[in-house]
Amino acid sequence: MTKNTEVEIVEAATVVNAKAVNQELAADIPEPTTEQINKWKAQYGEVYKISSDNDDLELTLYFRKPLRQHLSRFTKSVMGDSLKAMHNLVQDTLIYPDMAAITPLLTEKPGLIVPIGTQLQEIVGTNNSFLAKKL
Repeated sequence: MTKNTEVEIVEAATVVNAKAVNQELAADIPEPTTEQINKWKAQYGEVYKISSDNDDLELTLYFRKPLRQHLSRFTKSVMGDSLKAMHNLVQDTLIYPDMAAITPLLTEKPGLIVPIGTQLQEIVGTNNSFLAKKL
């Protein structure tokens, strides 16, 4: 076996192991029922489903639409610690599952909080662009 072949085998095993860990951490979360989703809509108004589009991770989370108070907290803390600010935004708006259920996954892959938080920002329009033109 050549050194390149050994590296390829090790890299392939690492990918398989990472996928197994991701699935194990996310697999114990059952899907909510339609009745449960309707209750959330009645309680919170708009409800959003944010799902991973990565083959290595099947994760679906449910959020309420971020309110002004959530955005205020986010913008106050983003300059100091942007990862913490994203974490707070996710924690403040997460409906299902609860944070305790996804904490092991976020501990293993702390960067996941960024794309989730980015999706929440898009929901409320903070990622929109405008052009200024001098008249």
